[in-house]
Amino acid sequence: RYCGVYQFYLPTLILRDPDLIKQITVKDFDHFVDHRSFVPEDSDPLFAKNLFSLTGQKWRDMRSTLSPTFTSSKMKFMFSLISQNGEQFVKHFLKQNQDIITVEMKDTFTRFTNDVIANTAFGVKCDSLGQPKNEFYMMG
Repeated sequence: RYCGVYQFYLPTLILRDPDLIKQITVKDFDHFVDHRSFVPEDSDPLFAKNLFSLTGQKWRDMRSTLSPTFTSSKMKFMFSLISQNGEQFVKHFLKQNQDIITVEMKDTFTRFTNDVIANTAFGVKCDSLGQPKNEFYMMG
């Protein structure tokens, strides 16, 4: 179900059993607050404040803040909103009616992500691909 290894001088626990992983991440998460961070806080302050990068009391506080947001019923509701954005994304490119479309991927997915966040987090419907200068995208 689990094993331990050393990564140089650091002991590491490897979980292999899905039921054990679920138990730790859902029920016993409060006992596993300190983990190795991927990026030092001084090199990338934005990523270092991510839930997966926090440790100790900062992690506990962030987890208790975010947990009510991601209940199963809210996730199901968010899925339908994200699906709507996905359909809008596809329709945008189908409307162009071309065999080959040249797309700048970073800009395109930034706009898609902006629409998903606007829709799910703020309840604002916008079409950043169809209306590139919309207010929500420009302010974001």
